[in-house]
Amino acid sequence: MAHGTIAFDTLTTSDQVNTNSEKSIDTSYIFNGVSKMWGVVDQTDSTHVIDDSFNLASVADNGTGRTQFNFTNTMNNSTYCVLGTKRDGNGYNDEMSVHSDEDGAYDSAKFELVGMNGSSANDADGALWTAVMGDLA
Repeated sequence: MAHGTIAFDTLTTSDQVNTNSEKSIDTSYIFNGVSKMWGVVDQTDSTHVIDDSFNLASVADNGTGRTQFNFTNTMNNSTYCVLGTKRDGNGYNDEMSVHSDEDGAYDSAKFELVGMNGSSANDADGALWTAVMGDLA
């Protein structure tokens, strides 16, 4: 097999593979088990800049340390899995955490994560990374 080639034994009727020569990807035919959204967001200021992403239309600052992620293509339901981590802040070995608040946005079109430094929510500590697993609508 040539370097960089992927071989598939079988494909189901709902799976489709796009070749490298195609200019766009039909996101309704992405294989199970791969991330359906990922993003790197800088929480440093109130604009919450998207540094890089896939299937992430926009973000919103919902308060101190709270970032809402809005999908480009919605999920099939609200039972998808969200993974997240936060970049170490201004010091060395800071206690960083990411979680979803019960009162935060969470449905098939969006979700919210809270980035924390120790026990304090904090917008000023840089990058928040996230990825979503589940089924697209």
